[in-house]
Amino acid sequence: MAMYDAGKNYRLKRQYRLGIVDDNNYILSITGYKCVFLNPVTAFMLHCILNMTLPNAEKRINELLKLSEIDTYKHVSELINRLSDYIEIDNRERLTTAEPSVDESLTILKQKKNYKCPIEKSKIPKKIKFYLTDYCPRHCVYCFAGAKFSKEKMINSEFISVKRFKEIIIEASSIGVKEIEISGGDPFVLSNIFDYIDIMIKHFTGVWSVSTKAFLSKEDVKKLKNIGLKEIQVSIDSFNAATADKMMGDKGAFKEVKETMSNILEENLVLCTNTVVTSLNIYDLPDLFEKLMNFGAKYIRFSYYYMSGNRHKDYLFPTNEQFLWLNEKMPPLVEKAKSRGIFSDFTLHEPNKRENNDKTRTFCGGFTDAMSVRYDGSVLFCDSLNHCEDFVSGNLKDASILETWNSQAALNMNNPSYFFERYKGTKCYTCHMYTNCFYKRCYVRTFNRYGTYFDIDPACPFGDEDYILMN
Repeated sequence: MAMYDAGKNYRLKRQYRLGIVDDNNYILSITGYKCVFLNPVTAFMLHCILNMTLPNAEKRINELLKLSEIDTYKHVSELINRLSDYIEIDNRERLTTAEPSVDESLTILKQKKNYKCPIEKSKIPKKIKFYLTDYCPRHCVYCFAGAKFSKEKMINSEFISVKRFKEIIIEASSIGVKEIEISGGDPFVLSNIFDYIDIMIKHFTGVWSVSTKAFLSKEDVKKLKNIGLKEIQVSIDSFNAATADKMMGDKGAFKEVKETMSNILEENLVLCTNTVVTSLNIYDLPDLFEKLMNFGAKYIRFSYYYMSGNRHKDYLFPTNEQFLWLNEKMPPLVEKAKSRGIFSDFTLHEPNKRENNDKTRTFCGGFTDAMSVRYDGSVLFCDSLNHCEDFVSGNLKDASILETWNSQAALNMNNPSYFFERYKGTKCYTCHMYTNCFYKRCYVRTFNRYGTYFDIDPACPFGDEDYILMN
């Protein structure tokens, strides 16, 4: 709700207060519940707005943060509008000479230098994603990994050896890693994939999964069953052969995927599916869901398309009209599946709007609780940046999980000062909010918008005014 009015003053609603908890600023409820996290600069601005007339608040913000009048107005108006659920117009007379405590203001600003991200890195990675290869028998239009196309089986000599992989999985179990994902490319393009899966079955005590779009013959599935695999996830984006083949970039692929699912069910393994929701297949999804229920799938999962640093195209994002259509069609089917003992993680999707950028621009999760391991054993800050050496922090070929996770190279990735000089010549380099904004920046968004990783995040308040954060 737009509530900014240059002629008004503002106060917190009666049920809220400002406070500092664990060295972080928050809007708190009167009972102490953390309602809104505020970075130090935002907290300082709000502190001024609540204690001064608005013109004086803007003047003080302008002077101390050394912002232009236009930028000051932009920040103040956006802050008031975004916090409309927590603040209200104050009609009481406020002295034009009134100022908040100088000491209190400076205390808030001092925190800017020792800014502490409210997201704490876990002591161990809770999840590890292994990308065993960068080859795949499909050429999907949306592939976030940008996998290379190959119909031939191969050995990936670059990846961690089977012997070393066993050592890593044993370590993962011993230190308490909860989940592991085996992926690629497509792991089933590897002729020795069964060796890796055998190790997972015998030595990992947590939850793990393997997913494929490759063709699995009856013999392949029998072999998987014999080594103890209980379920397999198959990626399928449509039950319309033409749409499915187009999205997989491989004519005849749908027929192979369908046969793979039949082979899985024939051996009484649990069939799970995952579908990427794009503009190309969204109208096929109700039919796909119905057919997968009847086919015998036990788990029907969905992932909304999101950008990556590789094979990304904006047209793959569904339109708001398509989201609204899907939101109407899917809930009855999900309830029907539930009544039949079939699980689905389908969730409704809100329309994408510019004013929602602040809500959807969340803290980056890189190196906070998950580790991504590239096809050559390199450990990545983000699996969508798998092609960029700047974001590599060690290699599991010659280091343990914990050594890599707690290494200085890994810590650098979440240190605002580490890449700071790379921003020279950009708005970020001279921005007073750089440190506080750092944890919400997305290198992938920046790369797709400007062709470089080290520039302003287009979803930042100082970014592109017409940018809509899609998800």
